[in-house]
Amino acid sequence: ITTKNRESVWSVTDCSDIEAFPESYRDALYELRKAHPNWKFVRQEVGLNWSDVISAQTGDRSLISSSADSSYKGNLYGSGWYYATPGIISYYMDPRNFLSENTIFMFEQETFNSTTHTTESVQKVLNGTFMSGGIPGTNESYAATFVRIGEAYNMSPIALASRAKQEQGVNGTSPLISGNYPGYEGLYNYFNVKASGKTNEQIYINGLSYARTQGWNTRIKSLEGGSKVIA
Repeated sequence: ITTKNRESVWSVTDCSDIEAFPESYRDALYELRKAHPNWKFVRQEVGLNWSDVISAQTGDRSLISSSADSSYKGNLYGSGWYYATPGIISYYMDPRNFLSENTIFMFEQETFNSTTHTTESVQKVLNGTFMSGGIPGTNESYAATFVRIGEAYNMSPIALASRAKQEQGVNGTSPLISGNYPGYEGLYNYFNVKASGKTNEQIYINGLSYARTQGWNTRIKSLEGGSKVIA
């Protein structure tokens, strides 16, 4: 984007938020501002060293399906999964690779905003899923619960609802939230916290064992406790 084009954007909207970013971010952000004048961009300093972050995300934290391109995959992890390479981890963690109209939402600010984070907005995320209505055994809807929890932990309820939807799928048939897995009856882990392993059995047992240590013996306790971990 040229200086002239930048000036044309400045003439119709305040771009001081974009100017707060490093130069390498600005061209893409100016293009987005032209298309979406009401979008706000917030620079957030996390105080971490880039190489330390990439190193911390390697290993069991970042796995790639066996169906992925070979350039994404390192050594075999097991059961159809590979360790992700440091290069692909670096690519996906760099916001500058995703400053487009669709992918920028990977980096949406996740703190609570009472203006935009309403039960109605969260409901739109949950429509068509097993969480579209009420929580079994309660008088509370999933949408209202996510809003209440999000406000309590200063966390976007849309992000929490999306995360639960991603972890449990549209139908919610995982043993981690069924409440009837043998030996772990009455335990729930909606966000799959600590649910890792090389076989399905290991995944279920590790996740439900953690739920037991946390006292997640109701669906709401699991949603609250898992959200606290994420927040």
